[in-house]
Amino acid sequence: MIMMRRMNEDAFLRFKASSLAAYARDLMQSNDLDPEQARNKAEAEFQAMLPDGPATKDHFLMTLQDADTGREVGWIWFLYEDGDAGRQVFLNDFLIFEEDRRKGYAASALHEMERQAKTDGCSTSVLYVWEHDVPASALYQKCGYEVLKSGDGGCYMKKDLNMKTLYVSDLDGTLLRSDERTSDFTNQTINALVAQGMLFSYATARSLITAKKVTKGLEAKIPLIIYNGAFVIDNETSEVLLANYFDTSVSDLLDRLFDEKIYPIVYAVIDGKEKFSFVPNLCTTGMTAFLDTRKGDIRTNPVSGLDELRKGRIFYITCIDAPEKLEPLFKTYKDRFHCVYQRDIYTGDQWLEIMPASASKANAVTQLKQLLNCDKVIAFGDGRNDIDLFEAADEGYAVSNAHEDLKAIASGIILSNNEDGVAHWLRENCDLDK
Repeated sequence: MIMMRRMNEDAFLRFKASSLAAYARDLMQSNDLDPEQARNKAEAEFQAMLPDGPATKDHFLMTLQDADTGREVGWIWFLYEDGDAGRQVFLNDFLIFEEDRRKGYAASALHEMERQAKTDGCSTSVLYVWEHDVPASALYQKCGYEVLKSGDGGCYMKKDLNMKTLYVSDLDGTLLRSDERTSDFTNQTINALVAQGMLFSYATARSLITAKKVTKGLEAKIPLIIYNGAFVIDNETSEVLLANYFDTSVSDLLDRLFDEKIYPIVYAVIDGKEKFSFVPNLCTTGMTAFLDTRKGDIRTNPVSGLDELRKGRIFYITCIDAPEKLEPLFKTYKDRFHCVYQRDIYTGDQWLEIMPASASKANAVTQLKQLLNCDKVIAFGDGRNDIDLFEAADEGYAVSNAHEDLKAIASGIILSNNEDGVAHWLRENCDLDK
């Protein structure tokens, strides 16, 4: 999304004027200086740091350009220095032009700086943010920076560039295109990065069987999060590593559904085998359409009566019905169970999915992070049901087709699912060998 280019003389002069003015304003606000004092202090520090202007050793004064159009969207100034833990990069100044904000450029620029610094031997990234600059502080925290120490009206923040990162993507609407498939470009990109050591997984409401069908050609070798976090499963052996089942309260839940004339698809482990059960003559049009997409699935278990929907260890309940029937139930149970109430992105049918309270993408990704001994999580998503995933991650990137509620909490906005946004972001930020 972003590429950095060394400033020419004209760009440097524009940057210098803007940077000095901004720094002087910060000094007045945080250090109680009058305009002349602030201006003099800013100019003196600027000259001391850049005696040779943009040619000063170990300083990088770069314009930030949109990688696709080459249009200038901001600038960044950083330097390399010796820190307590070895070589580090220090972010001196950073600006995304006002008309280009909230488009993902800021997070992308930080990643590009960190990528270059790590390639050049830096193990840590450090910056200083003014106490009054709340938006900047929030951005840095979303991008993995932690407070190091406070002082002089702000605080120093630090990020370990060698930390072990787990990348997790939602499938439908995010990694998958609208044809319910991962593209060749996505498969090739992720497979190449995985071969280089990247830890990549996905978190989906799908089962392992249907997830593997729609991601054919993708080699995600580490455990996967399926059924919206009900299971974490080994992708190579199909062994269930972590499972979340309903307790006995599921009986009362089913009673209520039946009383409301809602006849769900019930997922359970029956006699050691995963099954989804339903009563064929009680299916809604939406349920029938969904079941038609699962023809030939070895988990299919049509039953003759409602009591048979209670069999086995139940872990997931799917209701596809009219909103006026499902919404009251969502409001009733959303604080007792993990409930997802949304329209299907392919058919538009209204769904209510109910899982044990312990089953969520957020809990599953936290468990997977611990299982793999990772330091941070970067997530990708598109729906409101990915909000908890983003809240559990250190950074979360929403595809441009995402729900506005998810975009509001995202670290940045990337290309849409049909433009292979996740793959492009990974290619630009994860050092794919050319």
